[in-house]
Parts: sequence; C-alpha cells; structure tokens
Amino acid sequence: MRFHTGEVGLILKSFIYRFSGKSPMAKLSPEEKEIIYLRLEKQKIEREKAAIVLNKSLALYIIFMIVGVVGFVFDYLSAAILNVLIIAGIAILIIGTLPYFVITSREEKLIEHLLDKLKGGKK
Repeated sequence: MRFHTGEVGLILKSFIYRFSGKSPMAKLSPEEKEIIYLRLEKQKIEREKAAIVLNKSLALYIIFMIVGVVGFVFDYLSAAILNVLIIAGIAILIIGTLPYFVITSREEKLIEHLLDKLKGGKK
C-alpha cells in the first residue's frame, strides 16, 4: 500500500492531533461557516465594484491624455487647457485608485482576523 506524500502528511497530522487532544483549528457551527462565507462574498463584491471604478478612472485618464496630446499637437488646445486636462486626468486617476486600495486593505485585515479566529488565536 503506497501513500502519496500529501496523504502521509495528512495522516501524520491527524494522528498527532488525535492523540495530543488539541484541535488544529476552532470548530465552527454551520451558521458560523455561512456567516464567514457571506462576509467574504460581500467583500468580493465590494472589491469588484472598486475595480470597476478603478478601470473607468484609468480609461478616463487615458482618454484625457490622448485628447490633450492630440489637441495640443494639432493646435486645437492651448497649453493652459492641456495643463488642465493633465491635472484633471491625474486627479481622476487618484480618486479612482483610492477606493480600491481602501477596500483591499480592509478585506486583507478581515481575512487575517478570520484566520486568527479559526486558528484559535486572538478573537
């Protein structure tokens, strides 16, 4: 009878935990599992919304830059308007990026908290 390397590790872990009396992770009720799952899904939805905003702001930034450069090269825009377009494009890019970073950092903290809770650490 041959075991795969991963199976041997799993067998050894279960053997150690069975005879030491310690549980590797906290036991969760089905309701707690569902709550954790729903919280993670909610975070995914928020991240997807922020990613959409980020994509739209990046598209607006690129459009502003293209319009500004093409308009300036063909003398449709003055230097002042070109500067306004560049500053507005950068502002749009910054405003679109901030929600994504805030949401991803919040999601990372939530996942770390849930992992600590599941491992039996701080609650």
